[in-house]
Amino acid sequence: MHKKICIALAVIVGASFGLALADGLPPYVFNENPAVNATGISRNTMIKFNIRDDVDGVDIFSVKLFIDNVEVSPVSLFAVDYPLEYRAEFTPASAFAYNQVVNLRVEAKDSSNNSMTPQSWSF
Repeated sequence: MHKKICIALAVIVGASFGLALADGLPPYVFNENPAVNATGISRNTMIKFNIRDDVDGVDIFSVKLFIDNVEVSPVSLFAVDYPLEYRAEFTPASAFAYNQVVNLRVEAKDSSNNSMTPQSWSF
């Protein structure tokens, strides 16, 4: 409990005095849609996810989406909490095959060049 309070206080005091905090944490992905292991998904579904970096923000030029190990584009990024969080959307050019297991992977860096461990999921 005391550690959380001290960390929060350090962040508040540091921000108040303009002190830069070292960013050692990479971005992360959440709010995946279709969700992990989802079934019964439309064959022409749009792929969406949020990507966030809590300190320096996401390097939007580093965000990559792979479908079945092939990088796809364009991935549209919409600021949710600029520059910390974006909503990513991709509409495939053609429908997925019936009963296809679709494997997704996201890679990205933050503005401090911290690379995230690629995040993968399937539906």
